[in-house]
Amino acid sequence: MQRLAPFAAVTAVGLVLALPWSASAESYAGYGICWLLMLAVGAMSVFARSSGPAWLRLGRPLTYLAAVGVLREVTGGASGGVGILVLVPVMWVALYGSRWMLRGTLLGVALVWVLPLVAIGGARYPATGWRSCVLTVALAAIIGTTVQHLVAQAREQAGSARRHARERERLLAQVSELARTDSLTGLANRRSWEEHVAATLESGEHAVSVAVLDLDRFKALNDESGHAAGDRCLRESAAAWTAQLRPSDLLARIGGDEFAILLPGCTLDEARVIATRVAEATAGTGCSIGVAEWDGKETPEELQRRADLSLYAAKRERAGSSVWAPSRAA
Repeated sequence: MQRLAPFAAVTAVGLVLALPWSASAESYAGYGICWLLMLAVGAMSVFARSSGPAWLRLGRPLTYLAAVGVLREVTGGASGGVGILVLVPVMWVALYGSRWMLRGTLLGVALVWVLPLVAIGGARYPATGWRSCVLTVALAAIIGTTVQHLVAQAREQAGSARRHARERERLLAQVSELARTDSLTGLANRRSWEEHVAATLESGEHAVSVAVLDLDRFKALNDESGHAAGDRCLRESAAAWTAQLRPSDLLARIGGDEFAILLPGCTLDEARVIATRVAEATAGTGCSIGVAEWDGKETPEELQRRADLSLYAAKRERAGSSVWAPSRAA
């Protein structure tokens, strides 16, 4: 309706100005036919789908042009001054139609001007009307093709802008993901770890535990077998540990050979079971793990510090299990 409004307004003004105040019954009948044709065009524009049959889409501007032809006859022929209304459907098709529709509409414009000159002629459509005919058809062609080209150009630019925006969003998401991902193991990095721990504690999760682990003899592995072997051990261990965790758990690499696991919904005992399973799955070398359960009040840093203390104790004790955890926060 918003698109149709200016075209309908111009048409209404033209019909009012062409009203035959004192004319024959035939003129009034012709004027009524013109109104019916214009109303039919309006109804087709409002209720018909823009993706409807091709004949229906082209039928709208051609019906409008037929109404203009009738209106010219009612207003006295070439001297009626309403022939300029043929530009209304040309503008509509140029803005919202296809190229073939514009060609069909321009052909209709030519017929509206040429047929009366050829079929009727005389005083109503004198030979001098050929000048107006040629100029009007040429002007309609220039306006229609120029506007349609500009519209196509604008749509192309808008489409290009949308594509660039989507690509920009994709790259930003990729950069954001890279900023939170460890490039070697594909795990979350320290930044992502800190964000997830803080968010989990702020959510008031009923039970939250944290496990901190590092690989045993990792420096010796690097020294004896090279950094490539060390990198392979890190990747394989990360993959093996991930397979032992739940979908809700978060495994992160927070240092060289230091890793941490966020275990939401896990009590200390449950976390120790998972930690033991993780330790047994370590690839290539052993690992030491420390576990701590959140006391409901401490900060993420304090919780991780207790897990670190548990890790150090596990490294010192080496008494059977590589998993150690205090019963509660001191």
